[in-house]
Amino acid sequence: DFWISDYLNQLIGDTVLDLQDAACLSWDEETDEIVPMPLGQIASVYYLGYQTARIYANHLHTSCSFGELFTIFCAAQEFHELPVRHNEDKVNESLHGDCRLPIETLPER
Repeated sequence: DFWISDYLNQLIGDTVLDLQDAACLSWDEETDEIVPMPLGQIASVYYLGYQTARIYANHLHTSCSFGELFTIFCAAQEFHELPVRHNEDKVNESLHGDCRLPIETLPER
């Protein structure tokens, strides 16, 4: 069907653009050649989502403190897929007060 083909073409095109924006692949629109970039290859080998690879590439640097490293690694999209058990969010909130490191979110880059 035309509708299915059109939908799949749009989905593939959007995905390629997302991966290109994340520096995981290179796409030459004139030749339609798609080439994996090192960041995409690393994400593939270690089963990381492209969003996580982009976070790591944008935020990791040689002078990261332990706290910064912890914050960066905890920002991995893969953690969003882990289910939270009933009332576990309340336990996590109480543990938050005992944490020695400040809990922060990453700035957008």
